[in-house]
Amino acid sequence: MTHTASAGFEQNGSTQKRGCGLSSMGRWSAWEIGAMVAGFVVFWPLGLIALFLKWKNGEMWKGSADTAAPWASFKAPDLSGWNWKGQASSYGFAGSGNAAFDTYKREQLKRLDEERRRLEDEQKAFRDFVERLRRAKDQDEFDRFMALVLYQPGLGYYASPGRKFGAMPASGSDFITAPELSPLFARALAVQVAQGLAASGSAQVIEFGAGSGALAAGLLDALGPAVTDYAIVDLSGALRERQQARLARFGD
Repeated sequence: MTHTASAGFEQNGSTQKRGCGLSSMGRWSAWEIGAMVAGFVVFWPLGLIALFLKWKNGEMWKGSADTAAPWASFKAPDLSGWNWKGQASSYGFAGSGNAAFDTYKREQLKRLDEERRRLEDEQKAFRDFVERLRRAKDQDEFDRFMALVLYQPGLGYYASPGRKFGAMPASGSDFITAPELSPLFARALAVQVAQGLAASGSAQVIEFGAGSGALAAGLLDALGPAVTDYAIVDLSGALRERQQARLARFGD
């Protein structure tokens, strides 16, 4: 669709062309123009005074009494019929009117936006990586701390020679566990262990952290020949010595 716009100077319903000569500005005489120019050349405030006087008398931008100013009846171009569909602004910038340029601009802005999102994703991934490193460092430090306070030979809690488990505080122990309190716990657990051994066809039991060996002794008594290999995994050398002394009657 082709659209045209027209503009002109109208007076009394007709369109007239006006020039830029002195005839359209009836009250600007040659001597006034000369005086104003000379005033700016010789002493610029004189030129300003001349302009001020013309403005004060209402003659600066006004034509003769019977002639309207050149732009008094100027009509702006009629753009109401222009099809602006598809010319909407992109990324906050209005269209230039050049379709090829606007397409190029949209593509570049889209590329820059995608690049910005990519950089933001990379920054987030890097921050997450640094956070994982910090947590890993903290976890590693915590693991080493616990290993030292619990199993440092001669100094760690479970590696020191003091008694940790017992039935009553009077025995010098720090806390009590179910196997230490009564052999009934080991006998109840032995029922489930026997079912597991039968289902797996195995005769081996492995216990991690056997403490004083009270549970191992109770299970071996209850299971009898169903267990031919009872292995204990314990990091504490002091507790391993106690376990060996308590289970010596079952052999190796």
